Amino acid sequence: MSKPDPSPSPAVIIKALLQKDLDGKVSNAFEILTNRKVLELAYESIKSKPGNMVRGTTRETLDGISVD
Repeated sequence: MSKPDPSPSPAVIIKALLQKDLDGKVSNAFEILTNRKVLELAYESIKSKPGNMVRGTTRETLDGISVD
C-alpha cells in the first residue's frame, strides 16, 4: 500500500496565500504568482507533458529552468 502524497495541492497553497481587500478583491496576486512553492508545483505539473521541450519564440525550453 502506497503512502499518500504529504504535499498540499496547489489550490490549498494558493488559498493560504490569498489576501483580499475590504472589497473582496485579491490584493497580492503578484506575490502568489512569484511564490517559489507555487512555481515549483506548476513546474511539477507540466514538466512531463508532451510539448514542454518545444522551443517558443524565445528559443527557451522547460529544461532550461533552474532554481537559482
